[in-house]
Amino acid sequence: MLLVLHKFSNDPKAQSHDFLSKCLFEFCDIKNAEELIKKTEHGKPLIDGCAFSISHSKKALCIALSCEKQPVLDINALVIDEVTFADSLGVDIESVFDKEYDRCKKIADAKFFDNEKTLLSLCKTQSEFIDLFCDIWTKKESYCKYTGVGLKDAMSFDTTDYSEDLIFYTKNLLIDDKKFSLSVCYNAK
Repeated sequence: MLLVLHKFSNDPKAQSHDFLSKCLFEFCDIKNAEELIKKTEHGKPLIDGCAFSISHSKKALCIALSCEKQPVLDINALVIDEVTFADSLGVDIESVFDKEYDRCKKIADAKFFDNEKTLLSLCKTQSEFIDLFCDIWTKKESYCKYTGVGLKDAMSFDTTDYSEDLIFYTKNLLIDDKKFSLSVCYNAK
């Protein structure tokens, strides 16, 4: 499984489909990706033999790819898992640098499970709270992209209690000296 990060000088949302096509071609040798993309009943895009997910936040764009065919490795791709082919996956990237403690606390109090709130209560600083909040949030969003059902599914998912078949890769990164939280959710079949 590969994770490709890219920084855009302007809004990445408008360029995400072109960048996805480029990644599918470069890493998985899939040509004409736009023509091959199908959608599940809930609208999740997929290509036979290749799972992918896109996320963007501010000027950062992230694409997670898992192809049955061995991917062509590139210096610009981060290998998350060299062994597992995931038939479904989800990725989420979220800016941390612009989050406000009070807003994060309000969302956590209203939407998070008790176990998640307990973890947050152990944070010693507001900065630590925001970091952990964003890690939990990106896990929830990556899970909802994994299932393909939508955000309502994310809020009904407890990031501290889930099936052993699920794997989460969560990382904090700096992009242009600005902090981001990133999570990938995939199955361990």
